[in-house]
Amino acid sequence: MSRDSIIVSVVVTCYNQAKFIKESINSILKQTYSNWECIIVDDGSVDNTGMIVNDYLSDIRIKYIYQQNSGVSAARNAGIAQSSGEYVQFLDGDDILEERKFELQVSFLEQNPIVDIVYGSTRYFYDGVFKKKYLLDSNGMIPTIEIHQYDQDQPWALVYRNLTTICAPLYRRSIFTAGHTFKNIIFEDWYFHLETAL
Repeated sequence: MSRDSIIVSVVVTCYNQAKFIKESINSILKQTYSNWECIIVDDGSVDNTGMIVNDYLSDIRIKYIYQQNSGVSAARNAGIAQSSGEYVQFLDGDDILEERKFELQVSFLEQNPIVDIVYGSTRYFYDGVFKKKYLLDSNGMIPTIEIHQYDQDQPWALVYRNLTTICAPLYRRSIFTAGHTFKNIIFEDWYFHLETAL
């Protein structure tokens, strides 16, 4: 299988994010790696999110699912169930991706078959008061910590703090076929990463 034939499934979850959803989708369209599918799960928005998404549905790679408001975990799980890619990317409807993200992370996972999750740094942008400075380095980014499958410190690193935002990693589908799902709890992404590390 050539690297360009590997599908990345992007699961975009949104709730009343009409203000940002266009930028999120455009960041997928701008990826240098173009073999992806995008499943947008609208978790019961009552603004015009759906109308904005509708403008993108002429691209056959993009699907739109509207569900009754059930929370972000249920929305992510619904998106996973509808996806078919070898790799899974999550993106909240108010986040964006760097243009080479898929290209670089697919390449890394293909060259390192023992690795199931690869992630990089996250850059924050914001209006008003910023409340997560304790996570950031001097460049306004969450610094990465390299952890490995057989590293005994991996779960402890995750117990100490959440190492990444939900849009930073790229996941192998095998994580989800092994039964891992997002739970309907606070800090669901942190719990998910801790659970997969154990």
